[in-house]
Amino acid sequence: MLRYPTLIMLIMIFSSTAVGTLFVDDDGTSDFATIQDAINVSEAGDEIIVLNGTYSENLILDKSVILKGKGNPIISNDRISDHLITITAKGVVLDGFTLTNCTNNSCNSGAVLVLSDECKILNNTICYSLGHGLNLIESNGHLISGNKVHDNKHEGIHLRNANFSQMKNNQVFRNQKCGIALESCQFNELIINEVYENGEIGIHLLDSLGNDLTLNKIYNNVEDGIQIANSTNNVLLANLISENSLIGLNVFGSSNNFAIGNLIWSSGEEGVLLTEPSNDNVVVRNSISNNSFSGISLYGCGFNTLSENEIFRNYDNGISMRDNSSVNLLSENAIYGNGRYGFNVEDSNSNFIQKNEIYDNLNGFIVRYSSDNTLVENDAHNNIFGMNLEFVQNMVISSNDIYNNTDDGIQLLHCDQSKIWQNKIHGNQVDGLHMARSENNNVAENVIMNNGEYGIHVLDDSTQNLFVFNEIQNSSLGGFYLYEGVGNLVTCNVLADNQNFNARDNGGNKWLTNFYGDYVAESFAGGVTGSNPYFIYGQRGMVSMDTKPVVDSAVLNKWKPSIESIEFSFDMMGRAS
Repeated sequence: MLRYPTLIMLIMIFSSTAVGTLFVDDDGTSDFATIQDAINVSEAGDEIIVLNGTYSENLILDKSVILKGKGNPIISNDRISDHLITITAKGVVLDGFTLTNCTNNSCNSGAVLVLSDECKILNNTICYSLGHGLNLIESNGHLISGNKVHDNKHEGIHLRNANFSQMKNNQVFRNQKCGIALESCQFNELIINEVYENGEIGIHLLDSLGNDLTLNKIYNNVEDGIQIANSTNNVLLANLISENSLIGLNVFGSSNNFAIGNLIWSSGEEGVLLTEPSNDNVVVRNSISNNSFSGISLYGCGFNTLSENEIFRNYDNGISMRDNSSVNLLSENAIYGNGRYGFNVEDSNSNFIQKNEIYDNLNGFIVRYSSDNTLVENDAHNNIFGMNLEFVQNMVISSNDIYNNTDDGIQLLHCDQSKIWQNKIHGNQVDGLHMARSENNNVAENVIMNNGEYGIHVLDDSTQNLFVFNEIQNSSLGGFYLYEGVGNLVTCNVLADNQNFNARDNGGNKWLTNFYGDYVAESFAGGVTGSNPYFIYGQRGMVSMDTKPVVDSAVLNKWKPSIESIEFSFDMMGRAS
């Protein structure tokens, strides 16, 4: 049983630590007429209720109090050199004020300057500051929610070395610089903010790590929607980024960032831009449309993954890679309705481009001045050209479905030492495969059917190419036309049901053991080749011949090697090994 003096002592202790409520009214009818007087006498945990009115003060919040406005009181500038509110105590709550006309314009200024941890800045209007609106410096663990931050001369919300904080449901607009800027910040969350009509960038991440931007609306900013500079491991998820004057998402000098499920449209330039050296970034499942330049552009970037994006109706290209953008993976993107190229690859090497659907663009693929790129299992249809390769080497074009294009299915110009194999090339209005000034290529196991002019058309001194195990059928002008070039070997192909001719050669090439649909002869000694040669006519009376034409096309399937495991080579006599 407690003795009486002990009970009195406990009551005194509890009374001294109880949370108090203080009231402020500028007309003098409450406990205090000024906010700072109430702060000065308050204790940690007290709640200060500020009633409606205008308070010309510059506050120092050096105690862990709750400062709450009732009826939207206004705090305006008093002394020109100070911030409206400087928070130096941990755990301060600032809720429900209009904070306006701060005249401090230094780079570290702010209508609200936060220098302590775990504060809550809630439901305020922060506007018309000559510096930043809200400025958080070298502090952690804040909640910034429900604020309207607008018409400030610097950034609306600025963080420097401020970490582990959450910014949620804020409206940040018409600030002269960036809407929200994070500088050297880590592990912050920006969720469901609306950032628009700012004079520079909507959201800017500089030298920052591990921040999450989710479900924000970022639009009508004068420069970029989001800019990530020299930053890593940031995640952009399901943001709406639209109608920004320059770039929707601008990434430069940054690595290991993730852009997933964002809607990016109507940017004044690119939808997404990665510039040197931005490497190892992932851009997945975004919808990118109606941008004035390309949907996605890479300049001098490598080891990035662009996958499962829908990229459509951009004025220029769907995806563009230039300036030695190498070793990127581009897979399963739907790229359609773009004004120039679906894919534009220039001066870029060793990229792997797989399972993309490219349709209704002005042109499908164009690859120029590049080497060692792989295009595999793509679907290219209803463009002008399906694939156009110019001045390239060591390309692999494999297992693509290329059809219903209004010009050539595949066009090769100065394409050397490349493999074009196991593609389906059909229903294109001009040639299935058009080759010019190209050499030392292996064209193997392609199905080339129902094209509007020639199945394969070779011209302009194309030499030393191997054409083997292709099926060329139902071409409207002719099957295989070797118009110009010498030292090419055509062997083990099926050439059937083409209009005008199955094969034509202007001389200097080797034809061996092909099946020709119009060849009529007995088999030689019961074998698989015919008893008579097949004559192949050309211009000016030129005649070539296949001395061992095949009488049954089915036998060629039995002869097919594994294209993955064998390299074809041949000498000038046309012997394959």
